[in-house]
Amino acid sequence: MQYRLNSIFALMCCLLAFGCIQDDDDNQPTSPTGEQCNDSCRGIAECDDGYCLCPEGVVQLAPGFCLQSRKPTFVTYDQIPGIVDTTVIELDVEPFAHTWKTGDPYDRTITGKVYNRDPWAVNIFSQQIGIIPYPNRANVAVDSIVITRVLDAASTAYGALFVSDGWVCVKTFIGRFVDKNTIKGQLYLDACRPTEEGESMPDNIRQLIDQELLITFRRLQ
Repeated sequence: MQYRLNSIFALMCCLLAFGCIQDDDDNQPTSPTGEQCNDSCRGIAECDDGYCLCPEGVVQLAPGFCLQSRKPTFVTYDQIPGIVDTTVIELDVEPFAHTWKTGDPYDRTITGKVYNRDPWAVNIFSQQIGIIPYPNRANVAVDSIVITRVLDAASTAYGALFVSDGWVCVKTFIGRFVDKNTIKGQLYLDACRPTEEGESMPDNIRQLIDQELLITFRRLQ
C-alpha cells in the first residue's frame, strides 16, 4: 500500500511539474427525453408520461441522467472503452474550503459519491473516494486531487476497476485544478494482477498502462 501511495505521489509530482495536460471538447448530450418507464426510474429521475425525466430545477446530463444532489459536483464526458465513461464526482466538502496549518497531515481524505448513468448501482452511500494533497504551502487553496474511483459505462461494482483478459487493474486519477471549475489530469492503471496464477499480461493491457489517458473534469455546481 505504501509503495502504491509513493507511486501515486511521484506521478502527481511529474504531472504538476510538466503541466502537459491537453484540452479536449466535451460531448454533452442534450436530448430532453429519458428512457421509457412505467412508474419508477433510477436515482432521482421521475417517471413522467412514460419517460424518465429530471425534476424541475435539477441539472440533466443526458436523457434521465440527473445530478443527485446540489453538493460540489464535477463531471467528465471522456470515454475510453472499458476504462472510463461519463463519470460524476460529488464531493461532500467544497475542495477550496480545505486549508492546512503547520503540523497537519500531508494529505486529506475526501469523501463523496461517484456515479454514472445508473446512479444507485455502484455508490449509494458517501464513502472515501480519494485525497487532496497538501499544496506545498499552508493557508493556500488546493491545487491537486487524487480520485481512486473513476467509472466506466458498466453499472456494476467492478466499474471502479479495469477488468480485461483475465487481469484486474486499479484505476487512479491524478489531476490538478486549472481553476476552481476545471480539473485536468491523467488516469493511471496500476496494481495490476491476474485473476488466476501464472497468467502473463497481454500486450493490449501493457500498451494501455503505457498510454497517456488524459481526463478532464468540469464543475457543474
